[in-house]
Amino acid sequence: MNRRLWAWVEGEYHQTPHHGLDGVTPLEKWAQSDSVRFPDPHDDLDNLFLFEERRKVQKDRTVSLNGMVYEVDAALLGETVTLRFDPSAPSGRPIQVCHQGRFIENAVHPTKAYLV
Repeated sequence: MNRRLWAWVEGEYHQTPHHGLDGVTPLEKWAQSDSVRFPDPHDDLDNLFLFEERRKVQKDRTVSLNGMVYEVDAALLGETVTLRFDPSAPSGRPIQVCHQGRFIENAVHPTKAYLV
């Protein structure tokens, strides 16, 4: 299926003039561009594709996500935070806590908090 998709993309889509590109094909537009930007090899590409959910921090400084409860910084009590996570790796990657667009910390599962 992927081969068929790529055959269509390369054979038709990239070769067809587009109204949104002023009648130029995507391939021609790409070739004319001086500013084609490729990801920096040091970028954490997985981080760019994390899912996001908003949660309100409870009085006991916890937030819940997918049936699990996590502790966050007490300074966030009552605030709405954004949790960034990889749904395909629920226990393999930390859940990022962001507030007002800034990364604050990784959420801590309460059972792990007491082991430290």
